[in-house]
Amino acid sequence: MMSAVVSFGSFSEELRKIAEAQRKPLSKADAMIYRALVKGSPVKIKVTEEAKMYGGGYFDQDKKQIGLDKKDFSVLAHELGHAELDKNLLGRLIQSRIARLAYMSSGIASIGAGILMAKGKKWGLLLPALAVAPTLASEALATSKGRKLLDAMKAGKRQLSKFESVTGKGMASYVQRPVREAVGGVISYALSKA
Repeated sequence: MMSAVVSFGSFSEELRKIAEAQRKPLSKADAMIYRALVKGSPVKIKVTEEAKMYGGGYFDQDKKQIGLDKKDFSVLAHELGHAELDKNLLGRLIQSRIARLAYMSSGIASIGAGILMAKGKKWGLLLPALAVAPTLASEALATSKGRKLLDAMKAGKRQLSKFESVTGKGMASYVQRPVREAVGGVISYALSKA
């Protein structure tokens, strides 16, 4: 019982440190890049609590607006990448509501994969991958376009390193879901054979 209290206390301490780090003002270089990105943005940008639900930022296709939970040039550059993608048909398709719905339904696809694999259809394992492919492509392309924006602005090594760290963690969160659900499909297949 005591160890649970200690680990909860250390978890609370970590959360406090994260919250404190987020309140720190931007460095001069970070602030300059943030302001330049805002100034050159083709879409409206607002800082909103709602963005926390989306990992710190989002691009709203309908309103042509970016939401951020705090002033962070890394997240802003990535979201501007989404805005840039929205300028062409393929970009709009891979960021569409249908693509997001497919991503969110990848769990159902993994159940279908298990059923198909149990019936001898090995290609069933592709269902979860197909469900998430548009979203993964959208995130990778938005990150690439965000990086190009920062390169064009001659961002320093520290800023580029921060961008890569932030976007790398974001991409990992998108990849975890299909991997987890594909494993679920394989397990359901294995159980059907037992």
